[in-house]
Amino acid sequence: MIILHTSSLFKEYMGGVIGTEGMYANKDNYRYGGYGSLLYNRRGLFASIAPSINFNGSNNLEDVTYEAKDYRYHTYTPSVGRYDYMGVRGTLQYAYGEKSLLGVALSWNRKKYRNLFESQETTTQPGTPERVVENSNGYLATEPRITATAYWEATFGERGGQLWSELSYFNLMNDSQTTYVGQELPQSDPFLAYSEERDLRTSGAHLSSDYAIYLDGDHRYLLETGLKGAWSSSANHRAHNDAVSPYPLIQQRNDIVWQEWSLSPYISGTLRLSEQWWMRLGVRYLGVKSHLAQQGQATKTIPELDRYDDAWLPMLHTSYTPSSRHQLTLTVNSSIVEPKFRDLNPFVWQVNERSFYKGNAQLRPELRYLLGVGYTFDQALSIRGRLRRGLRLMTPISTLQGERVYTQMENAQNSLFLGAEAGYYFDKLRWMSANVEAYYGRSIYTSTLPQLPSKMTGREWGVSGYLDFTFNENRTWTGFLSGEYTGRQKTTVVTLEPQYNLGLGMSYFLLDRRLAISIAGLNLLVSNYKGVSQYDGYSVTFDNRYDVPTLYLSISYKFSNAKDTSSTRSQGARDIERRF
Repeated sequence: MIILHTSSLFKEYMGGVIGTEGMYANKDNYRYGGYGSLLYNRRGLFASIAPSINFNGSNNLEDVTYEAKDYRYHTYTPSVGRYDYMGVRGTLQYAYGEKSLLGVALSWNRKKYRNLFESQETTTQPGTPERVVENSNGYLATEPRITATAYWEATFGERGGQLWSELSYFNLMNDSQTTYVGQELPQSDPFLAYSEERDLRTSGAHLSSDYAIYLDGDHRYLLETGLKGAWSSSANHRAHNDAVSPYPLIQQRNDIVWQEWSLSPYISGTLRLSEQWWMRLGVRYLGVKSHLAQQGQATKTIPELDRYDDAWLPMLHTSYTPSSRHQLTLTVNSSIVEPKFRDLNPFVWQVNERSFYKGNAQLRPELRYLLGVGYTFDQALSIRGRLRRGLRLMTPISTLQGERVYTQMENAQNSLFLGAEAGYYFDKLRWMSANVEAYYGRSIYTSTLPQLPSKMTGREWGVSGYLDFTFNENRTWTGFLSGEYTGRQKTTVVTLEPQYNLGLGMSYFLLDRRLAISIAGLNLLVSNYKGVSQYDGYSVTFDNRYDVPTLYLSISYKFSNAKDTSSTRSQGARDIERRF
């Protein structure tokens, strides 16, 4: 028994949360861990420290067949992975006004990976015996990461202008080792084995400054402008050594540095023209300069790259509300998806005897645009027309080169979707609320590669729903039921079979809602990722399993003054970290 005595000062100024959660699907697919936070609030000073730890296991299955004239290559790959995490986050902040504060946020974490990819390759050709190879591919990696951010939020001027500035720095290291052994059945000794070492070092900084100022005393016209800039540098050393091999394979000992500089100014205005008419419009420019160079090699095996990508991203949101029951909306939106470092890195990674993953240093960002008009009735029923445009969509492409399969991310296609969406939100019952969304439309995909079909048209549709239940009057016992279904999708790259998912769960709150207990069933009904791709005269058929039915359990307890008063603004360095 633990007896904890706390003073009134502790209860008033300090608090926190402690909790644990677990997920279980099978002996190789699980998650369990714990987390906590200790918070301090007094006279504008806020401090927090939040450690966490978790242990994760996952297994999945990839079943892929490559077929060409007089050639069939089949891979069956069950994979088991272990992923352990430990980290701590801390914040120190001082509020010197109602909406003015200074702060610094620090975080450190370490991830450890232990993965095993066991696969069986079967090659069938006329006139030759069927070849069956079993492979064992191990991956070990340790990845420490540190991030530091200083931020300033302030209010200025008689009309309540606001300023947000931040400067972030991050550093990530990944030391990994890959081992591979291939054995041709019915032989007992390996015919192919290699080891590979890789060191990745990524660091960078992000600077952001945003300003917002009202142009009138009634706060009807708001002008927002700002500038974001970032720099990152990733150095990758890789050494590939063969232990057993009867013929030459990929011999790599390369050092590359990938550097990026980005600059993104923006401006927008919010106009409340009347009680019924609201509008916000603006534009953002993004320019990214990239440089790739190989170092430490007398003979360069990777060409030097120096390029500049840019994009204009417009935005418009406007609504007209003639009465409390009717609303008309118009939306123009745009976004950009930048490629991940794994897909840019020009190395070739050997997955098994005949399968390879190859990076593409020429990969460019993906652009998405949306035009929508809508009508909402009684804040419940909404009907929207949608026109979506995608340019330079990034898609993995597998090519047969002799008896080898190379997979590489490509800007393989553009897309156009024209259709309608409908949604309904129901909250007329005290014990249940529901939200249902559905869409239907026609799609056109056009390829940018001559080996793909030039054009593919089809229909796209889907439906999703969420039910929220309250089982008692004081709302301490709640539950949910969620599901989604997406119909078959055809693009110039792949025909993807329908996807679906179903989950349900409930939560119970005790001790004045300080103690929360949640239990859920995730992926109770879930589809495999299944489809077929046609490319340059051959087909690729896949039937992969990534999700399985999972039991989820969570218990958390809030004690004393557990109110987090730190800034809720996102920190820009996180976007760079996710890419690397």
